[in-house]
Amino acid sequence: MERQRIAICGAHILIAILLSASMGCSTPSKRSPAAAPPPVKTAPIVPAGPQIGPATGMVMEAVHIDQTTLGSRPGYKANFIGSGKLSVALPKIPAALKSKVATLTGKSGQSELKYFNYSVVMNKERKLAFFSVVNVDGGQQQDVGKREGDSWLRDPRIDTKLQIGDEFFVRLELAA
Repeated sequence: MERQRIAICGAHILIAILLSASMGCSTPSKRSPAAAPPPVKTAPIVPAGPQIGPATGMVMEAVHIDQTTLGSRPGYKANFIGSGKLSVALPKIPAALKSKVATLTGKSGQSELKYFNYSVVMNKERKLAFFSVVNVDGGQQQDVGKREGDSWLRDPRIDTKLQIGDEFFVRLELAA
């Protein structure tokens, strides 16, 4: 059985790409070669600030996530598998730990950080997730190769002092 690893970050996605482009067409013309217009010169397509993946040796293109849409993201869907007995609700935080839950800024009592297809509830003391829940449709799975170069951004919907950022994960990579 093949093991799958899922990392939830919602910050930047780096995708190795090979891009090929052609301009114009090669349809025969009745004009003489001397009358043909000069070929169109185009600048080569180069990603801004290209990075080379150390594991793959391929150019990686950064995809920037628009954080201005965070408020409209639907989050985890309890009825993703089905309704009734198939519905899987968010985990419940025990009463003894509720004071440690990070709440959304300006939204007292709300703690669920909703993203596309998943949600997170943060522990404000540990600065990590109490839990994260995700809806995965295996039929939509795509092989994107080896992941590298992930960036972890703080979510602006909760106090930034209650979150661990990219600097923590960079230190982990250096220690490995």
